[in-house]
This record gives sequence, structure tokens and C-alpha cells, in this order.
Amino acid sequence: MASNSVFGEGESTFCIASSPTRTEYIECTFRQVGRVTSALAQKEEGEFIGFRGPYGNIFPLDEWYGKNLLFIAGGIALPPLRSVIWNVLDMRDKFKDVTILYGARSVADLVYKQELDEWGKRSDVKLVTTVDPGGETVDWKGKVGFVPSILSSMEPSSENTIAIVCGPPIMIKFTFPELMKLGFTPETIYTTLENRMKCGVGKCGRCTVGRCTSARTDLFSRTSSCRNYRLSIRKSLSVNVYTGDL
Repeated sequence: MASNSVFGEGESTFCIASSPTRTEYIECTFRQVGRVTSALAQKEEGEFIGFRGPYGNIFPLDEWYGKNLLFIAGGIALPPLRSVIWNVLDMRDKFKDVTILYGARSVADLVYKQELDEWGKRSDVKLVTTVDPGGETVDWKGKVGFVPSILSSMEPSSENTIAIVCGPPIMIKFTFPELMKLGFTPETIYTTLENRMKCGVGKCGRCTVGRCTSARTDLFSRTSSCRNYRLSIRKSLSVNVYTGDL
């Protein structure tokens, strides 16, 4: 997680959408819906923004070596998983089967369409895309249905498999029971609470979920119009911003 700001407009918290294996830049993705995101979307390459972070936990990839991975994402919640997906694909020999289930309200709401095409063409990745009923187009070739129901029809094996889930709260609410029916245990299901993060240091209380959870615990196992911009890391202290439609 990282907090991004435009001076005079405010600050918002976004996930880091790029893999740590890509060391020359940091990417964040946001939906342009309010004051801060609108100001960010107006920035051009070479302009300054505020960047605070990173905060929170990392996905424990070293504990997942030799396991099958099942990524389940919905809508604009694909960016947090994009980071770990590319991390896994950049170290593909350390993992077994990789399955990605991604859904959105409509075809227009799918993000990273070029990367979805790339993942779909890979022989070492199983990609399933779906849109909600009514969100399909005439030329849509993916599935039609809500993510939990598509997951149930896929019947992925829970044996030696880790499920990583990120999406709207309602999607997560109905996806967890489906995973449990398939044999997944609380220890093998991971999700994030990044949408509850604000200060990034565990002081403001926004991340509290029945107990005080700090910036160290935005990542949990069950037991415990879009814009993309790239921050190029240079030897100087300036941060270069590239904005462009996904």
C-alpha cells in the first residue's frame, strides 16, 4: 500500500500494482471518482505528486513455493493481485498450477485488458474471465455470471492450493463460503483489507476490524473509468508521473 497525494487537493491510499521484480518503477492504479483521483489523473509526465509508503504486509510467496495458486479478483480489485501475479509469473518455476478468475460488472469495467489477453495466451496460466449478467457484449467470449457462481462451476482443487481473493466486499462475502465448500481451509485463503487503510501507520483507527489492526496487518489469511500511473524511480529525488488509460 502507498498513499498518493496532489498538493492542495488531498491524499488517497492505493495498492501498489507492480511486482517487486520490476525494480525500475512503481505502478498504482485508481478509479477517477473524486477530488484527489481527478487531480492525479490530470498530472502529466514530469510533474510532482506526493508518495508515502510502502505500508502493510507482503504476500508470503516464499511460503507458497511448490503450491498451486488460485487468484480471484473482482473489478478494480485486480491491481492488488496484479502485483503478486506478475511476481509469481516472473518466478514461474517456483510454483505449480496458476489459475486466475477475474470478473467485473461489464466488459467495459475490466481492467488491464492487454495483460488479460497476454495471460490468456500463456500455456502455464489458466485464465477465466466473467462479467455480471447484462454486462456482456455481442462479441464477449468469456463467461457470464457472478464470480462466486463461476468459481463453484470451475470446481478448482483445494489440494496443495492457496486461494488469494480481492474484490468488492459483497464478492468476498459470497466467495469465501464457496471456497470452504471446495475444501479450502481458513489457513489457505488470503485476502486484503487495504480499502480500510488510511494513515498507514495504524494510528487513525480506520483499519480496526473487531480488534486493532495496524499497518502491518492489511493482508490477512482467514485466520487472522480507470487510470494507471507509473512512478519512475530515478537517482534524483523527483518522481516522474506517467498517466494513461488502461
